[in-house]
Amino acid sequence: MERLSKYAFALEAALLAYPTFLGLILVAGSLLPVLTGAQTRGHIIDAAVSVVVLVGLICGWRLALTFLFSGRLKTREVRALWWVAASGVAVASALVAVYARLVTHNASWAESSFGILEYGILFVPSFVHLSSEGWLRAV
Repeated sequence: MERLSKYAFALEAALLAYPTFLGLILVAGSLLPVLTGAQTRGHIIDAAVSVVVLVGLICGWRLALTFLFSGRLKTREVRALWWVAASGVAVASALVAVYARLVTHNASWAESSFGILEYGILFVPSFVHLSSEGWLRAV
C-alpha cells in the first residue's frame, strides 16, 4: 500500500514542480528590492511574506523528498521543526484562501502582499496526503 501511495505522491510532486518554480520566481522578485536597498514599508512586507513562502517551499519539498526516497518511517524521523514550519505555512495558506474568497469576496485583496500566500492552497492537499502517510498510517 505504501508503494501505491508513493506513486500517487510522486505524481502530485510532479504536478507541483511548476507552481514551485513560479513561487521561487515570485520570492526572488520580492526579495531583490530589499536586498538591493529598497527599504520602504511595502517592500519589507513583500520580502517578509516571500520568506514565509520560501520556508514553506523548502520545508514541504524536504518532507516530500524524504517520503519519496526514504519512506514513511524516515519521514517520521525528520525533525519537528520541519513539520511545524510546513504545517504553519499550510494553515496560513488555507486561512488566507478562505479569508480572500469567503470573507472579503474581493479579488483585489489577493493582489496585496499577503495574497500571495493564497497560492499555497495548491500544496495543501499534497501536504495533507504526506502528513497522513507519515503520521496517521499504522507502522
